[in-house]
Amino acid sequence: MPVLDSSAVIEILYGTPRGRAVLDLIGEKAVAETAFTVYEVFEGLREREREKANEFFGSMEVLSFDAEVVLEREKIVALDKDFTRVKEL
Repeated sequence: MPVLDSSAVIEILYGTPRGRAVLDLIGEKAVAETAFTVYEVFEGLREREREKANEFFGSMEVLSFDAEVVLEREKIVALDKDFTRVKEL
């Protein structure tokens, strides 16, 4: 199960071309979030954007971010430039 990073979630919520590309990539797969991602996204949202984010996060599993998540998940889908050096992502 892919786990979306906050950078990918933000692009999806704003409906950007990169966000649509992430949606195309994951297709019909079930995806998950970490509690850390939910925190990061909500920290950057304006009040009027929170309802859409609540709906988005409500449709998926929210995981604790621990070694089990890192080892068992298919991959982390991230759009952050910091992740470009990690070839597995």
